[in-house]
Amino acid sequence: MSNDLIERLRTNNCDNLYEFSLRKEAAKALEAKDAKIERLEATLRGAYTENKAYAKRIAELEGALREIAKGEGRYDMDPLKHCGNTVEDMIGLAKQALGGDDE
Repeated sequence: MSNDLIERLRTNNCDNLYEFSLRKEAAKALEAKDAKIERLEATLRGAYTENKAYAKRIAELEGALREIAKGEGRYDMDPLKHCGNTVEDMIGLAKQALGGDDE
């Protein structure tokens, strides 16, 4: 084989090895980025679910505050009625805290 042919084969071989190495590194980088993207998507899905739960809870609390603000029913402004309702509520909470005993 001529020296020129040998040199061309060496150059082509080096170029091919270098290209292969670059492709291998690029594939690894893409895999790492894909893994990061998957983790980010999972985090975003969790945050979305959490936000929906918070939005639902906020709506429930706003509804309760609106009901209380009316000053009607259990939250009547009459002092004696309000006091009686408060005591009844406290009794119910105490029973619940004691495990639902009716005694």
